[in-house]
Amino acid sequence: MGGTLIRYRTYGEAKRMYRNDPTEAEKNSGVAREILDKFFFKFEEERRKTLPQLVETRLQSVLAGFLKDNGIEKTEKEIKRIVEKLFPYFTNGQPYPEAKHVLEELRAKRYRLGLVSNTFLPSDLHINDLKRFGLYDAFEATVFSSDLNWRKPGYMIYHHMVHTELKCRFEECLFVGDQVEKDVLAPKELGMQATLLRRDGPFLGKEDIIQIKNLEGIFQYLPKRA
Repeated sequence: MGGTLIRYRTYGEAKRMYRNDPTEAEKNSGVAREILDKFFFKFEEERRKTLPQLVETRLQSVLAGFLKDNGIEKTEKEIKRIVEKLFPYFTNGQPYPEAKHVLEELRAKRYRLGLVSNTFLPSDLHINDLKRFGLYDAFEATVFSSDLNWRKPGYMIYHHMVHTELKCRFEECLFVGDQVEKDVLAPKELGMQATLLRRDGPFLGKEDIIQIKNLEGIFQYLPKRA
């Protein structure tokens, strides 16, 4: 979703923002700075372990376990609130200019749309963003790695979207995203068509990969319908 529909901060950008002003995160979350510092170290440690396995590291779950291990008792509701207060560090998202009208045109042409996104944050936070920007209703289905525990480019998350949510065949799908392995190579191996979105920088020197500069470029590559 980030890089395709909504411009989100990268994890590195969020980390730098936190380091530049940790007192703001402390104030908003109600968690002491030294605890937050240790938590982010723990979270990154967990991500390093799980990413090679294509398993999602859920920030909320890691936070709950970390606080408990450090003798800090919080209810599930309180932990969710802390994550919500930290959410702006990772997001501060704004939709790309063409996103809404491209989605609306696709729906008008009666294409079925699904969203597959890797995220360590609770999916409802992203869904709230999609609704806030008027993008959510365009999608017939949304799949987030923090719900399923599977990450792209692991095949299970694509299978879930195509076969369980949309109930169609890979050959009928066009996958669009901004990362070669996750959004092009893995979908193509499963039989989907795939298009690489290159908003920043020149096109890659790969003739076997269809590349576009923004979402408006996908109209010439839409799968043909019977």
